[in-house]
Amino acid sequence: MIDAIRAEDPERWIIVEPIQGDTRNFVDLSVSSAPNLIYSFHFYSPHFFTLQGVAGWPPAQSVAYPGVTRDTQFQPEIYWDKSVLDQRLQGAINFRNAHNVRVLCGELVPMSRRRMMLGVAGRLISSTFWRRTGLI
Repeated sequence: MIDAIRAEDPERWIIVEPIQGDTRNFVDLSVSSAPNLIYSFHFYSPHFFTLQGVAGWPPAQSVAYPGVTRDTQFQPEIYWDKSVLDQRLQGAINFRNAHNVRVLCGELVPMSRRRMMLGVAGRLISSTFWRRTGLI
């Protein structure tokens, strides 16, 4: 796909993501030597905290961070804090360092979850985040 994009626009920056934008899937991602690439991922963990108040997730203000919660309905509850966030980000950090490439957290927790974002900000990865009206 990179070659097809380059045929039309050789200077365009291209964002490449592992499967499902998951940091754990960077190990399966092939690195290209093409110029102007950014490798990106999504980071909403733990989903029960970051998406509370959104339809289908826990009610707003019902899940604390740091605290005990689950990432998704199929995973057990654990205590989430900065050390767990660091573990979840490690795949992106390892990929960046091993291949000397640009890595971007292209989808980060909602802006309303600022305290949690501090755990991501300390890892020296560029990021974008979104703001959703109605979330605390």
